[in-house]
Amino acid sequence: VPAVESGGVLRVVAGRHPTVPGCAPNDVSLGCGENRGLVISGPNAGGKTVVIKMMAVMALMVRDGLALPAGEGTRVDFFERVMADIGDGQSLGGSMSTFQAHVHTLGSILSSSSSCSGPSLVVLDEIGSGTSPDQGVALARAVVEGLVSLGARVAATTHFTEMKCLAAGDGRFEAAGMQFLDGRPTYRLEMGAVGESFALAVAERMGLPGEVLE
Repeated sequence: VPAVESGGVLRVVAGRHPTVPGCAPNDVSLGCGENRGLVISGPNAGGKTVVIKMMAVMALMVRDGLALPAGEGTRVDFFERVMADIGDGQSLGGSMSTFQAHVHTLGSILSSSSSCSGPSLVVLDEIGSGTSPDQGVALARAVVEGLVSLGARVAATTHFTEMKCLAAGDGRFEAAGMQFLDGRPTYRLEMGAVGESFALAVAERMGLPGEVLE
């Protein structure tokens, strides 16, 4: 049973996503000290999305009084709202592109966060993707900084170098990286680390022809 308070802290010890069989246990923290945001980087299919989903699911489980699949020392506070932008909301029928769908969701999250009286938890997967990298990273940075200024606790995954630099240089944010060893992901999160994307290694593992990769 985790400790539950109202300070906007999420500290998971050896946590596992409750619906992903065989997933690696991970330690992750957010909201401790001055930290209000967590920027997670690392390889494609390396477990970044599973980690932020685990964080959101555990926050929701605490709200319902459920036991968590995590170890001793875990603390998940009560968050007023738990919000996410994960997946692709593209709609051909609704004339909604992938990027437009993300922006629409982000706008709703910002609006909801502004009306919260206590800390909310926001998880964002590949924020700023789906458009030009320069404009995407500018939007990503502005959104996470805006959410933090509203009192939210934010966990965001990214491949953008500028977002990694934000986590390294701004005391409100912390970096974390997914481990990648011997050409393969281990699905283990390393707090304080910056992960590499290893796009070519992942592409090779997925069978892309060598002459293309060269």
